[in-house]
Amino acid sequence: MPAKTSEDLKIIKWGIRNLKENINSLGLKVRVLKDSLDDESALIKEEILEFKDEILGEVKAMREELTVALGQYSRHEDTLENHEERLSKLEKPFA
Repeated sequence: MPAKTSEDLKIIKWGIRNLKENINSLGLKVRVLKDSLDDESALIKEEILEFKDEILGEVKAMREELTVALGQYSRHEDTLENHEERLSKLEKPFA
């Protein structure tokens, strides 16, 4: 193998320096991309949580409405039973 000249060493050093700069540049680009992805991830998470809150609010409202409706149904059922008993008592003398 031929001996390395000072010109060869300069070229090798230049190549190594250039390679280090490229590596540093790529590292910076990776950090910027990671930060961007972290920001996007935080935004998406916030949107999901807001949507979840909206859905839970709707479910809570539906449960409350159902509770009210069941209470009304129970009162109507009691009233109907009461009317049936009263009608039966009124109709007995005529039977």
